[in-house]
Amino acid sequence: MAKKTETDGKRKKRLWIILLPVLGVFAALFVAAFWIAALLFGGEPQLPVEPLRPEDFKLISKLTARFSNEFLNGKPEESELVLTPGEIASLIRVSDNGALLRMFGGGSGGGKTKNYDARFENGRFEILSPVRTGLTWLRGGVIMVDMSVRPEKDGDELTLDISRIKAGSIALPGFLVDRMRRQSLEEARNLEEYRLFDRCVKSLRIDEENNLRIVYRPAELLKLMPPKVQQFQQMMRRGR
Repeated sequence: MAKKTETDGKRKKRLWIILLPVLGVFAALFVAAFWIAALLFGGEPQLPVEPLRPEDFKLISKLTARFSNEFLNGKPEESELVLTPGEIASLIRVSDNGALLRMFGGGSGGGKTKNYDARFENGRFEILSPVRTGLTWLRGGVIMVDMSVRPEKDGDELTLDISRIKAGSIALPGFLVDRMRRQSLEEARNLEEYRLFDRCVKSLRIDEENNLRIVYRPAELLKLMPPKVQQFQQMMRRGR
């Protein structure tokens, strides 16, 4: 009986010697998964929407007069728009506040908070945007993607210089950023919205003074406008 008890004790000891490393690996994997999830997932931010400034209304009036004149006259065939960094910041505020939507009758406009952010700094667009994964049990299932982008277009060729992409608190390696950039461009080219953009914008670049220079075709730009704007322009042409 004593020998049997001693044998059982040795078996249990050997079993624990085998199980402990396995349990340790599982515990390490669990901690690593929890840590990665904590770095990736988080709640959506509620950032305040900056109110419109007097210069924003001046820019809206300036662009409205410019585009209306081009739409009405049907010329020039191509036109270059130069936006300073300050004017780009102004357009971002206008977009955040939904001013253009209200102007063109496309909706009620923006609210007092937003769950994204966009800035134009040193010739680059700094963008923070939520990506919903559907895994709501993981801190809401939202991954905030932070990226720095410098777009350029020359004819049919659109390039995106992406210097940084972070998913949550994790910076993605360069090879993965490059792969995502190529994939996003390939997917975009299959969309009707991109084809309309491609016909409208001939070239796009950021110059040495960080001005955004856009060469566009007014006739194609009109096609991108809400139906109410297109109908109004048609009425104005018939009334001339």
